[in-house]
Amino acid sequence: MQSMDYSFIKLSKTIDSENPKISQINYSDCVQLLPSESYLQISNNADGIAFDNDFAVFVVDCENTSLADITTNVSIFEFTDINGVHQIAFEINFLNVDFGFQPVRLKFVKTTGSDIWFSNEILITEEAEEQTTRFDYKANDYFHGISYNIVDFYQSIRLRCFFDRLDNETEVKDYYQISKGNTISTRALLKELTHYKFVNIDPFVFKRINVLLIHDIIYIDELRMTNKTNVKGSERLGYSNLSEGEFSAYINNNDLFTFDYQIYEGLKIIENNPVGQISLYEFVGQIEFITNKLGATLNGTGKFIKLKDSLGNVLYSYDCSYLMFDGDFYYISMGAFTPAIGSYTIELPSGLFSSTFETTSAYSWSFNIVAGDYSDSDYSTDYLI
Repeated sequence: MQSMDYSFIKLSKTIDSENPKISQINYSDCVQLLPSESYLQISNNADGIAFDNDFAVFVVDCENTSLADITTNVSIFEFTDINGVHQIAFEINFLNVDFGFQPVRLKFVKTTGSDIWFSNEILITEEAEEQTTRFDYKANDYFHGISYNIVDFYQSIRLRCFFDRLDNETEVKDYYQISKGNTISTRALLKELTHYKFVNIDPFVFKRINVLLIHDIIYIDELRMTNKTNVKGSERLGYSNLSEGEFSAYINNNDLFTFDYQIYEGLKIIENNPVGQISLYEFVGQIEFITNKLGATLNGTGKFIKLKDSLGNVLYSYDCSYLMFDGDFYYISMGAFTPAIGSYTIELPSGLFSSTFETTSAYSWSFNIVAGDYSDSDYSTDYLI
């Protein structure tokens, strides 16, 4: 039996409502993606989703009018869940489009067929970012229909709730000292409770945030949440589908979440030379490397490649604006460097290449120059016979 789909960006061929029938005014603005962030969600569609790596993704308005083609910003991982149903994990990377507070949907299209999936309504905007909170979360195994046992990814989303206030719940125990008539406090255990508030929360998000808050691992705005909790709801507001909500969390400020791409392969250096052990007599005085993406833009102005010795001393700096490209790799001459036996490191600066929505990180590698290894046994005099 297929469990409920607890995706905050739920993909479906039909647009179903999770609002109470009695509500007459329905809102759907609790999910807000920032165009400058990356998000990942895992589907649990009862009928399955399959693209065979052949898809297109668009942002559309509520009338299905296309607003933006974001195919290049979406990466998909396809898998089969424990029920034998095809599902996807999808990563949305740095959309760089902003639609303000206009509700929009994501439209996933299988380009070689007629299959189309729509998401629930969401916001894509940088506006009122201070009223939102980011969540990164995962479980250690299959969890409420989410196939973490197959796709060991962090899910991530941003919702329209915010840090509201702190409560001091420091634990202090006292005991009475009979001999001196004093009340003595033992060592205090500092505890700080953080309260987050939804001014408005709809039933769709209410169901999903309560599943999120019982995951094994949760980060709130990049800080680790250490307890399990739930959202306390309130009476529905008038004729709408909205209510107020609040939850409380204990936060470990020393445990920080580190973002990394999980499906999308980020722009990076993938091959380089010189590398490994190189004979002094075979050394070619040229630095070579290649990126993993065609069409990356070189940003060489004001940047330098550094050649260092084994002690970390900079021997030479090479102006990146002189880098050449031969159709396969970038290269630059090592100039006046005279090879000598020893260990060396080459460092490339950060931001040396850029693509649509990212730049390369700093990159380094090491190599050794060694003496030629020759011995009498390497040669034969048979040719003299």
